[in-house]
Amino acid sequence: MKRFLKSINKGVQEVRIILYEKQGEKFMKVELQI
Repeated sequence: MKRFLKSINKGVQEVRIILYEKQGEKFMKVELQI
């Protein structure tokens, strides 16, 4: 089960990286404010 959760976590991180690349600076600024 832990392995399964880890693989999901990896997928989420990869999706986030893609979103960062697409959104660019706007997305990064929002993240920094949190």
